[in-house]
Amino acid sequence: MKKIFNYLLVNCVIILGLASCGNENDIQDGFPEAPNQTTEISEIHTIYKGVDYFVKSEVINDSVVFLGNEEFQSLYNNILSKNENLSMYYNEDGSLEYFDSYEELAVAKNILSVNDNTSPTLKTTGVMTKVTFWDDKNYKDRAFSFLAGLNSYESVTQFRDKPYYFNDKCSSLKLEYTSNSLGYKGVVRMYEHDNFRGKCLVFEVSYYSPKRDISNLNNHSFGDKMTSFILDVQPL
Repeated sequence: MKKIFNYLLVNCVIILGLASCGNENDIQDGFPEAPNQTTEISEIHTIYKGVDYFVKSEVINDSVVFLGNEEFQSLYNNILSKNENLSMYYNEDGSLEYFDSYEELAVAKNILSVNDNTSPTLKTTGVMTKVTFWDDKNYKDRAFSFLAGLNSYESVTQFRDKPYYFNDKCSSLKLEYTSNSLGYKGVVRMYEHDNFRGKCLVFEVSYYSPKRDISNLNNHSFGDKMTSFILDVQPL
């Protein structure tokens, strides 16, 4: 009788153990693993209306969060991010300057419109600037290059259709000044919407500062946002 009791007791323990394992599996199955997150943190210098802000920019799965400066975080959340015409200029020292509109930026940085940028006696200068846009950050995946010189600007009103299929895809870029001419600059304006509308990000190059290599546009709150652009050359 004692042997039978011990036998039954052992079986009960085994059954309870199996049931416990099953419950653990059920619990684990009930809580799926959190998706993998990729994060990048960089320090950036921003300027708005003459005031300098030094902040950390954290990119979490292509979303940008500003850290370490509550004043700028409030400014960005309540004013800058809500401005549909916000324009940004990448300064030579690497700082990012915000303006309330492209018109305000153009006046402050002495940028002419394409129609105003005419120098008919200098058509023979050839290619003076080049921009290349990449699909992924760190200059990877698909890429499109565009060239411009005096009186020969390049633009795309929308990247949605052939041959690009590149709408809201640009994640990195390189802008180069390829000329030995001292008195000019290459200017690229990247727009959030088609036909050069909406938020805008502007880069310049010249003989004195000939390259802008931007490996991750998310750090400038412009990753996967470009829909149209203009590239041209104009006087310094």
